[in-house]
Amino acid sequence: MNNELNAQLNRDFRAADEARAKVELLKQLAKMDPVRTAKFIIDGIPEQRKRTQEEIAVSFGVDISDDEGLKGRYSHLSVEVVVVHQAWNLYRALGEFQRHIEVVVADTALTEKTRAARICELGVEVLRMQEANLLHTFHEINKLAASSSDERARRYAQEALASRLAGHLATRISLLRNSRLRKALDDIREHNKPPKRERFEALLRELFAYSPTIWADYHNHDLSLRATRTAAVRRIERDENVVPPEAELAAFSELEALRKQAREAGLTPRQHELFGLVVSDPGRFFRNGKLNHNEAAREMGVAVGTIKSLWSRTRDALRAS
Repeated sequence: MNNELNAQLNRDFRAADEARAKVELLKQLAKMDPVRTAKFIIDGIPEQRKRTQEEIAVSFGVDISDDEGLKGRYSHLSVEVVVVHQAWNLYRALGEFQRHIEVVVADTALTEKTRAARICELGVEVLRMQEANLLHTFHEINKLAASSSDERARRYAQEALASRLAGHLATRISLLRNSRLRKALDDIREHNKPPKRERFEALLRELFAYSPTIWADYHNHDLSLRATRTAAVRRIERDENVVPPEAELAAFSELEALRKQAREAGLTPRQHELFGLVVSDPGRFFRNGKLNHNEAAREMGVAVGTIKSLWSRTRDALRAS
């Protein structure tokens, strides 16, 4: 890997790490003063939405609130395409969260404390969504670039997506806790620098190589990147022991069938997230044919009771499909 790409991977990792820090800060503020934090979120989302719309209008003369007007406007890769697409996705996603918050605010059956807690949870999801929105945008740009005759543009779009994905996923992976992953990385690192540094560089390199293909399967519903991260880690670990092509193809076919069933069942985003997590690594999340609620709760950062309820509704939806 050349030094330029190495530097880019590190820049994208630092940017992702800063985004994660903002999420943790909002969580802390929500614990200390949920009512005040909720008000900040209620006021902040429409302001950010309006600011995004105005910035694009001033810079490019484009109204991102006009979905019909944007259709067919862009057919070639350019800086404007990247910026406008990202802003448009963000504008739409913020609007969806704003509607969810308005429903919570209007629910008179909720106590002030419960209402504030739910709004704070949505605020945290907004920050997480903004990370995924950036990656989703690059996924769309990558598809547009694939049809371009400009080889340089195609390569740039592919590398930009891969680098950003690698940076974001690396913030969610602990080499300290995962001995299997450490061993896999030790088998491929160069052994010229301190082990800790070389493992991290090898991790970024492997994520750069594998994550775009994995993200293509998950990008529509894995806003938290948990399922994508789990699948990427398993892919790196699996390279320790080569899987026979026949077994790999059978596993892929079964996984695709499960994903198709989930899409047809009309699962909610959170149900999709849990389902994607489980099918990406059943050996970790299932014991004796039953979901390991504690492990899933730790992975998703929610209460065990939430996982039980979520999984029950997910199974009901799958059975009804």
